[in-house]
Amino acid sequence: MPARPHVLRPAAILSALSSLALLPVAVRAAPSPSVPVVVGRLAARFHPLPRPPAAPPLWAVAMASPRLGWAVVGSGPSRRVAQTLDGGRTWRVRVHAALPVLALAAPDPRHVDLLEGCPGGACRGAALYASADGGATWRLRWRSSSLAAYALSFPTPSAGYAVVGPPPGRPWGAYRLLASQDGGRRWDSRPLPACVGGGGGGWAMAFDPAARGFLLCGGPPSAGEQEKALWRTDDGGRTWHLVAESVPPGGPSRVGPLPVAGYVHSVFFLTPRLGWIGLVRGGLYRTDDGGRTFRPAAPPFPPAVADGGASVAFLPSGFGWLDEAGTGALFTTDDGRHWSWVYPPPHPALVSALPGGVAAGAATPYDPSAVFLRSSAAAGWRWTGEAPGAISALEALAPDELAAAVNFGLGLAMSESAGGTWTALPVPAGWRIVALGLDGPASGWLLARPVARPTAPAALFSRTGAAAGPFWQRLTPPFVPLAAVATGPASGVALGRVGRKTAAWATADGGRTWTPLTAPGAAQATGMGARGSLVWVYGPGFVDVSAWRGAAWTVVRLPPSLRPAVVSFGDPDHALLAQEDGAVWSTADGGTNWYELDAPPPA
Repeated sequence: MPARPHVLRPAAILSALSSLALLPVAVRAAPSPSVPVVVGRLAARFHPLPRPPAAPPLWAVAMASPRLGWAVVGSGPSRRVAQTLDGGRTWRVRVHAALPVLALAAPDPRHVDLLEGCPGGACRGAALYASADGGATWRLRWRSSSLAAYALSFPTPSAGYAVVGPPPGRPWGAYRLLASQDGGRRWDSRPLPACVGGGGGGWAMAFDPAARGFLLCGGPPSAGEQEKALWRTDDGGRTWHLVAESVPPGGPSRVGPLPVAGYVHSVFFLTPRLGWIGLVRGGLYRTDDGGRTFRPAAPPFPPAVADGGASVAFLPSGFGWLDEAGTGALFTTDDGRHWSWVYPPPHPALVSALPGGVAAGAATPYDPSAVFLRSSAAAGWRWTGEAPGAISALEALAPDELAAAVNFGLGLAMSESAGGTWTALPVPAGWRIVALGLDGPASGWLLARPVARPTAPAALFSRTGAAAGPFWQRLTPPFVPLAAVATGPASGVALGRVGRKTAAWATADGGRTWTPLTAPGAAQATGMGARGSLVWVYGPGFVDVSAWRGAAWTVVRLPPSLRPAVVSFGDPDHALLAQEDGAVWSTADGGTNWYELDAPPPA
């Protein structure tokens, strides 16, 4: 729920008690509501952004810097090689020829290598193409019509490695490692370790500039499982030693264990101890001890990624990329502890408007702790910080002051730096916050459910800002609260249900007594908000707005199929609307015209 620009400092209330107390109320029976006063009706017009083609699948990402990189886009015979100059948010095709590119390498911003393989099983041999001028021109470095290529690693522009072997469907023949020290013009053949099942189940490798490399190989896949082995070399592939392997349950293991579930897809080591393996139908695993043990990594990707496999790679600076096997891409700046979704660019799921078109947004689908701001009605989103946990409710109190329920509602945090730094505030003990309706950092309301009973009806809690007494006091209104917003030290509005009927309510005495608000669409409303004397309720196909504390209303008719997840007004003219499907719209004329907002840039 949106909040008012009420400026108080969290530091002034840190000594307040966090215990919970009930506030006794004398509930006054509500009189029968009168007929709502409607002073205007608007038919909203929606102006979507020009629709580009659907974001094509993204494969084999190779970043040369935090902003410049390469990837294979598209699928099947329509695969092309594209370049990004903005950190992966947008891609431009640079190689229009439909090549069966299997892997990419970008050791620096000017050098990029393309390995032609057999994606999807169709094979015409193996080939390596290279560019030394940032993709302006390309040269064929090497080709073989009798071999297929399975993996590529170029840690420097001159030092490269490739795994080659028999084409798919022809399991006879030996797999081998090719090594080059002149950018792929000439290759030396080096032995590969004896992989389980002959290595016919897939290969992945990664080398660093010191000729240290890791090789992941797999045996024949079967019913979602596959025996695998992880090998390490410290001399450019001349000798190998076994690091980890997967064995059937109960079987003997000579080294560290690898998961049996999933098929070989990718491997990368940022340091000799810190590394990842990506598995098709198995997800992403991380090791912190050089491969002796692995544990599931936990970036915020959707479950479908585990089916397609994930590839991870890092620059020496610690900037890393996760390519989600045709789904999209994420990036990290802290060695993979936290990941942010970058392609396709997502919208914030939570929005909170301030006067003049200023607004805050949070909880993009794959970066739930990111915070974004808009400095005006004409400005786009800009990333300003990360909350101390996934955000489930957000309020903008002033352009730099934010309140957020974090960690699935178990925490409450305040920021006075637009999300740069945060201060923790008490939460009612044993309760989980589901909505915020604050009047300032030290006053307002919140809705919460018992942690032990997550499906129980929400309860309403109040904080007046007084220094003495418990931090949060529970109110007992004559309805089950669905939404509630404080509009002053003792005033506020709420959306509540009595039996099966939903209605809007108002209080002027701190919640001791309540009177109905005659909003036209209150019976169908799913949300409510307020800012000073401005009150609004909304639901599927409508927004009702009152600039007179509910005494008279303007009805804004939305398309019947439009279901607003959040509506937030900053003033009578400026508002944001976030749809359940993720689109975000902005109005500057009170709801007559709504313009779709672009997604925020990468954090």
